[in-house]
Amino acid sequence: MHARLSIFVIAFALMAGALAIFLCNRIMRKYALSYLSSYFYYIIFTYIFGVYSIIGSQAIQFLLSDHKIAEETVQSAAGFLLVLGIPFLILGWYMFLRLTRELFQTQLSLLFTFLYFGFSLLLFAAYIFFSVYGGSIGSISFHPDVREIIYIFSGIHSAVFVFGIIYLAIKTRKVKDINQ
Repeated sequence: MHARLSIFVIAFALMAGALAIFLCNRIMRKYALSYLSSYFYYIIFTYIFGVYSIIGSQAIQFLLSDHKIAEETVQSAAGFLLVLGIPFLILGWYMFLRLTRELFQTQLSLLFTFLYFGFSLLLFAAYIFFSVYGGSIGSISFHPDVREIIYIFSGIHSAVFVFGIIYLAIKTRKVKDINQ
C-alpha cells in the first residue's frame, strides 16, 4: 500500500511540474515581461531539483532495497542524487529572488549575485567535503541524516521566500500604477 501511494504522489508531482512548466512557457511567450522568464527558470530549476534529488533518491532506495545490496551502498547512491540536484535548487532560489526584483523593474546587484553564489559554493563545497570524508574532522563530527538535511533545505528555502515576500510587501505599497 505504501509503495502505491508513493508512486501516485510521484506521478502526480511529475505531472503537476510538467504542467506548470508548460503553462509558464506559454505565458512567457505571449507576454514579453522579464520577470516571466525568471519565473520560468525558477520553476524549471526547482523541478529539476525535485526530480534529481527527491524523486531520484527515493526511486533508487526503492529499487535497490529489494536486492541484496548493502544499505550503505544504497544510501551513497541516494546521496549522490541529492548532490546532483543541489546546484539546481541554488539556481532556483536565485531565480526567485531575481523574480521579486524584476517585478518592479530593478535588477539584483552584481555584488549580491557574487555574494550569493560565493556563499552557496562554499556551503556546497563544505557539504561535499564532509560527505566524502565521512562527516568528521578530528573531534568535529558532521554527518547529517535525512531529517536534518530536510530541515536545513527547508530552512533556507523558507528564508528565501520570507525575504522575497517581505520585499514584495514593502515595494507593492510604492507602486503607483495598480495595473503593474
